[in-house]
Amino acid sequence: MPNPSAEISQEDRAKIDRWLVDKWKVRNCPICGTAKWLAAHHFLLDETPGPDASIVVPYVALFCANCAYTVRFNAALMGLLSAWEPANIAEPKTNG
Repeated sequence: MPNPSAEISQEDRAKIDRWLVDKWKVRNCPICGTAKWLAAHHFLLDETPGPDASIVVPYVALFCANCAYTVRFNAALMGLLSAWEPANIAEPKTNG
């Protein structure tokens, strides 16, 4: 679970590493072809405003070390953020 600053913990980094080994089979950058990636230190939070509430989707970002191409993975669907279940991401939360 991220802390309020959305920093990725060492425990979550280990989960990310295991998930990437299991799921990301072709790691070559689609722009430059290298396979060296750098991980962001914080979760990216993408907020989409709605009429009554906003939808916030957390992502893990990786950057190509050669050309800076960026790829992001949905952190909740990776199993990192139990408080943000996929159903809660798809449905806006309202106050009240």
